[in-house]
Amino acid sequence: MLAELGASEKPSLLVFNKIDRVENQPYLARMKEKYPSALFISAHKGIRLWELIQRMEKALYFGTKEMELLIGPEHLYLLETPNSNLHIIAKIWEEGKVRVRLSGNPSDLKRIAEMLPNDSITSL
Repeated sequence: MLAELGASEKPSLLVFNKIDRVENQPYLARMKEKYPSALFISAHKGIRLWELIQRMEKALYFGTKEMELLIGPEHLYLLETPNSNLHIIAKIWEEGKVRVRLSGNPSDLKRIAEMLPNDSITSL
């Protein structure tokens, strides 16, 4: 299913919720054995939610890179493209241009760089 969505290369987490409602503990043990990297939580009771948050943060920032740009205002729209995982770390106006420091996955940064004039990228 992830491949059909174009997300097979993205980090993923397998999470089983509502473990507080499982009465058959041997079944739960078998599931944990079958899916050793999965996370078994209870959102209702707060069981292992902190670990879920930590794993989500790790997945979101795994493989991210940074890039600094100096671009004219006519290119600012590129930073707001849908379906990208770009994070603007800093944005400073300098003499009619904008110095922007971005973080994101390498493919999104490369796509942005390809749409800009060659002298826009100041550091990778």
